[in-house]
Amino acid sequence: MFASAGHVQAIGTRPERVRDAWGCLAAVGGFALLTALLARVALPVPGTAVPLTLQTVAVLLSGVALGGRLGGASQALYVVAGIAGLPVFAPVGAGVTVTGGYLVGFVAAAWVVGAVYRRLGRSLVALAAACVAGQTIIFILGAGWLCLLAGGNVDLAIRQGVWPFFLGDGLKVLVTVAAVRAARSSRAILDYARKAK
Repeated sequence: MFASAGHVQAIGTRPERVRDAWGCLAAVGGFALLTALLARVALPVPGTAVPLTLQTVAVLLSGVALGGRLGGASQALYVVAGIAGLPVFAPVGAGVTVTGGYLVGFVAAAWVVGAVYRRLGRSLVALAAACVAGQTIIFILGAGWLCLLAGGNVDLAIRQGVWPFFLGDGLKVLVTVAAVRAARSSRAILDYARKAK
């Protein structure tokens, strides 16, 4: 029995699918690792058990670079690794008990950032809107969890889970937007240089 042309073509595409699958896994693992590394940059904040970290930069970047599905998967991998006992969470603060809402927010934010960025057309405005949306989700879920722990005290949750980080996280959004824009510019310059050769 001879294989049809379509069957041969399908077999020929399998190595490409395998390469794509390995590439996706590497990207997801890479952003999970980046989130873990940026968790090492953690500072205690007076008046709250939640530390200030650079993790949200990795969260936002994962959504922009990988899209919603894979970006969310990278953050889910990070959270699962921490729950499994790997030392990936921030070394200061009260641990997952207090920061659980933020960790769930990482997964949701990466997904939303990727979805919004692609839906709005990948412009600079779309990038900024996506990052603001992602950061807002992290705040909502983080403060929401603190509110539950505080017996429904919304004011306390906002004072401990939002206001101390508002300016810093706003700056991290700007850093993320600037980093993506710089990466785009660098790629455009390299593409132009290749074409000029």
